[in-house]
Amino acid sequence: MAAMGWWEKSRIHQALKRLIAGPGIEVDSTTPSAPVVSAKISTDASNALSFGTDDGLYATSESPFANQLVIRKDFHGVAASDELYAYVASPMIIDGVSILANTSGDLVVDVRKVPIGGFPATGGDSICASAKPTLTADQTYLDTTLTGWDKAAIIGDTYTFHIDSVTTVTDFEIMLFGQSAYGELTVTGAFTDTDVGSPLNGSPLAITGGDGVYALSGSPYSGTRPAGVTVSVSGSDLVATGNTTTEAHYVWTERVTSDDGQHYDVSCNMYVTAAGDPYWSSVVALLHFDGTDGSTTFTDETGKVWTANGNAQIDTAQSKFGGSSGLFDGSGDYVTTPSSVDWDFGTGDFTIELFARFFAHTSVMTLVGNYENSTKGWSFQRRSDSNTFRFSHGDGALIGAPWTPTDGVWYHMAACRQGTNLRLFVDGTQIGTTVTNSTDISGSAEALVLGALRYSAPIQYFNGWLEEVRITKGIARYTANFTPPTTPFPNS
Repeated sequence: MAAMGWWEKSRIHQALKRLIAGPGIEVDSTTPSAPVVSAKISTDASNALSFGTDDGLYATSESPFANQLVIRKDFHGVAASDELYAYVASPMIIDGVSILANTSGDLVVDVRKVPIGGFPATGGDSICASAKPTLTADQTYLDTTLTGWDKAAIIGDTYTFHIDSVTTVTDFEIMLFGQSAYGELTVTGAFTDTDVGSPLNGSPLAITGGDGVYALSGSPYSGTRPAGVTVSVSGSDLVATGNTTTEAHYVWTERVTSDDGQHYDVSCNMYVTAAGDPYWSSVVALLHFDGTDGSTTFTDETGKVWTANGNAQIDTAQSKFGGSSGLFDGSGDYVTTPSSVDWDFGTGDFTIELFARFFAHTSVMTLVGNYENSTKGWSFQRRSDSNTFRFSHGDGALIGAPWTPTDGVWYHMAACRQGTNLRLFVDGTQIGTTVTNSTDISGSAEALVLGALRYSAPIQYFNGWLEEVRITKGIARYTANFTPPTTPFPNS
């Protein structure tokens, strides 16, 4: 065989680095005073392979090969009948064997296995059948078929690497690589949004795989758990106990470990919200815009059915809460729900509110409304022609105030009538003055439209993202400056 070139050796080096990436556990080093840190594989000036002195069992749960186990042994100044040994500290299934030698030559290695009580192994304990690792005038060997091999090992087994014969080769490394005999550690489920004073939804989460002995690393591993809540392992469950005490958005990680060295990180991202909406019975529309990216399903928590038009869709690239929002591209996009008396406020109180993120605000945009004609229907708008936030009835503005949004920023916007006092708010701060108004807002036969004003044809398209659209009929939620919502609106 021709001498192995730099490229081939480089490929071998990279493969070995990937295989043994991660923490090493010394099992039977040829130089016990030198702890295992990492593989030492290099080439000298003549491009010949050379090896360091570290060997042992490597559990590579930190590497991309999440369940990989490696046993490697380095022989130096080798002669026939030499042996090295390894203790099996974690059950494994062997997937392959490799040899890298310092020079081309002939070599036969027998791999033998016995329980520690039967140590040392003899020729009758071979696991290789007729497929012993062999070099024949060669420098490298790889076998992932392992015909006839006994591939399984349990805790307490020992491996003996016995040199049956050797010619020319003086130094070499032999490696057994495979998977943990235990299944991959997994945690199924998720903790989900809940109310203040309630336990976490989703508990318990199911733990599977590993050796069945589970624990938590850290309290939590990172981030902050919801106040009032404790998370622990109980048997094969990850359990949350206690009731939440503080309204907030919580992001944290629980790390579950198993005694075979695996770990699984449970990423938690949830909201604890005020315990219910005292005005829920007056809510006539509530859309969170939750869903999968590209979906055209817009769920209304009050049960109304909405239909997407144009390219209106759920988008996970931007969100205020929950990881998604409604995307409207400013050209033909809007969603509708049929005409209803729910949109008729008469002369009574009401609150229309939403979160908006403008992609561009250089045109007249209607965010929501049921405009029918010059005398019927209402519209909630940001107008570039007058640079105002406006609430109108028919063609007449009932209230407007100067306001210029910054593109790419989320804003809470609200229009609210209390008795005859009509106000506009942005991020909890009233803009403009309070307007006295008692207009009878009723009678429109038009559908309620999000993202456009629908007249004889849709116009005034909104260009940006919407979230948390809520309409409350008969209730003035905001009568003075307030702290804007920091969590999604409650569903009940």
